[in-house]
Amino acid sequence: MKYYDKLIFIQAAADLQHALHLYDSNKNEIVKLCVINVKSVYEYLISLPLTNVTIVFYPYVTFNIKNPLSYIKAKRELKNIWNKDFKNDKPTKVYFFSRFYDWFTMSIVVNFIKLNHIKVIYYDHYDDLSIKNDLLINYLTLNGLRLKLRAFIHSYISAANFNAHHQIRNLEFDYKKYNIKKVTPYDKIIISSDYLYKNNIGDKKEVLFFLSPGELEMLHDNSKLILKNIILSLKKQGFYLTLKGHPRLGNPEEFVPLFNNVIPNSVPSEFICYSQTIMAVGIISTALNFVTTKDNIKIISLIKIVSFKDENKKNFYLNYLNELSKSKIDFVDNISHFGINDYISK
Repeated sequence: MKYYDKLIFIQAAADLQHALHLYDSNKNEIVKLCVINVKSVYEYLISLPLTNVTIVFYPYVTFNIKNPLSYIKAKRELKNIWNKDFKNDKPTKVYFFSRFYDWFTMSIVVNFIKLNHIKVIYYDHYDDLSIKNDLLINYLTLNGLRLKLRAFIHSYISAANFNAHHQIRNLEFDYKKYNIKKVTPYDKIIISSDYLYKNNIGDKKEVLFFLSPGELEMLHDNSKLILKNIILSLKKQGFYLTLKGHPRLGNPEEFVPLFNNVIPNSVPSEFICYSQTIMAVGIISTALNFVTTKDNIKIISLIKIVSFKDENKKNFYLNYLNELSKSKIDFVDNISHFGINDYISK
């Protein structure tokens, strides 16, 4: 048997600061950190000076939605992972951060729930807000029926109950069915300087861009040209340009040569030292919201400047970011903002 005070599932890069906050709350405790499907987060974790911690990485178990036989194989593989890596674990508390999409984690969580002496806690730091502007699914449509069937398939494979209620976040674990306690953090989390990524650029002024291949695929080609022109304009003005890509999807490779520095994908945005950053720019990255907690940094989204292939997604992310940041992000609508120093030095 392996005894842990806390077993924590890290399901996305945004969870890491909360996981380390739980760890830092009592460093004498024995903790197991399970990183799910985001290899860069695992790589960053193992680089940190942590003690009394076991850190493991699990990729998603794959299956073909069009091949029912693959469901059986995936279900068997999940059972084998439980028996091999978790069955003999005896954590006092189990934490997870999101009820959406992650059927791998939920398959393990449900097994822990069957062990009555283990307390399972849903630590929700963004889920409820993410569906505030997400429309409900119409089950009378073909797409609605397809999403409902998809939830049923994931329920079968994971042996955890999933539903499909919302159009964008359309795979949802039914945590209420299992009487799982949900908690929401209210206090601002202060990350130890020991965990931060630092890049000494002297007395230069840094403009930090949050860009990923996934969001650029949502745009028309002319918007990519607009984005390149904005980057080149800032570079000509003498700013030090840094790129931060997505922790799982990586960097938009065609843009990499335009930047002075590229932050490793293993570094979450919450773990960047922003002491020399004067401006943060992105499109739909939720990292922009984190930067609103910092002083003296202008935070800009280009979502109104660029052209989306799907206007519904554009409106969804615009409303979501505005709500998430409590209107602290500047949604500029004119490219001329980036042609003058005055805008940045106001």
